Amino acid sequence: MSGRRCPACGETKDDDAFWNGARRCRQCVAEASGAQRSARAAAHRARMQRDYGVRVALSERKFRVHEAQARKAAAAAVPLSGRDRVAAGVTLLLPVCILGAIGTMFGGASVLGIDEGSTTLFAGVLFGSGLGVMTLQERLSEPRWRAVADVADKILRDRLTLAESELLEYARFYTTPEWRLMRESVIARDGNVCRRCCREVAERELTVDHIRPRSRFPELALALSNLQVLCRSCNSAKGARVA
Repeated sequence: MSGRRCPACGETKDDDAFWNGARRCRQCVAEASGAQRSARAAAHRARMQRDYGVRVALSERKFRVHEAQARKAAAAAVPLSGRDRVAAGVTLLLPVCILGAIGTMFGGASVLGIDEGSTTLFAGVLFGSGLGVMTLQERLSEPRWRAVADVADKILRDRLTLAESELLEYARFYTTPEWRLMRESVIARDGNVCRRCCREVAERELTVDHIRPRSRFPELALALSNLQVLCRSCNSAKGARVA
């Protein structure tokens, strides 16, 4: 079996130690991916604490889901005013202006029977009208946008507060005697070797991972067959995926 040298760690390894098309070995890729995920997660947690006062941050993906659902709920909760209906009607004029300007530029002279200079002027007027329609629509819609944004912010904060309490309850699992005993059993079975990158792991980098995530399979939270030793980098790279 041929070998390749990884430019990141400098070690020569068998081909099966590399992902297809990757220059770096699997271990180095996992470490880099884990480091990037950790840095991004830390920045996200800092933002959650700063902007929403949430001590236990949701993942960025779940936060985006809550944010989108809050905006949708707020849009449904804020009633349409007469001004909003006018804004919706004005918006219908925008494609008419834009398409009319484009049509005038490319076929106005022959269809309208006017010279090139008049065609350009007419197209410019239509483009300008389109910009005016956009500006008017934005000004008419601005009060509703602000109202929806305020309601969405309140809904989002309420959802994050509830999610935080659920996460805190979820995290308490890892302080229970049952989990500590099961963790020791997994380490005794697997040793200090990561089941993904197959390298020895220092105590501070050793984690016990749920193969099927506890968030999706709570009934397997204390199943020995559902647990494995992973290094911190591989665990971060795996995330909540089943692997």
